[in-house]
Amino acid sequence: MKEIRARAREIAFRSLYAWDISGGEIATIAQEIINMSEPPLKKDSQKYALLITKKFEENIESIDKKIASYLENWTLDDLGSIEKAILRTAFTEFIYIKPKRNIQAIIDYVEIANNYGNKKTPSFINGILSKLSKDIYNV
Repeated sequence: MKEIRARAREIAFRSLYAWDISGGEIATIAQEIINMSEPPLKKDSQKYALLITKKFEENIESIDKKIASYLENWTLDDLGSIEKAILRTAFTEFIYIKPKRNIQAIIDYVEIANNYGNKKTPSFINGILSKLSKDIYNV
């Protein structure tokens, strides 16, 4: 299950990043990224990635407002596209899907930040997602 969700989160992140950079239909972008994935994505990963991107597309404005409420001395426009895409993916999952293993989800998003962001991105993402997780899960 861990690998399935981790890969799905990365695909959803890559889809939202590509959409932020170039525009277009999020569902089409996500499907293209899934089709190009190596090794091929398992069906469960595909479904979960598409669920995240669909929920984001349905709730863009509210997700962006929620992210903005967690940014101290920043606006969403101040963020780089990588950071914005990671937060959009994570906030969508946490708010609309509510993963049972929220700590593992944070670990996966920090790993995405390690792989795609700059050296400050992982701690930035970890801090915001830890706060979001505490607010949602009352931990």
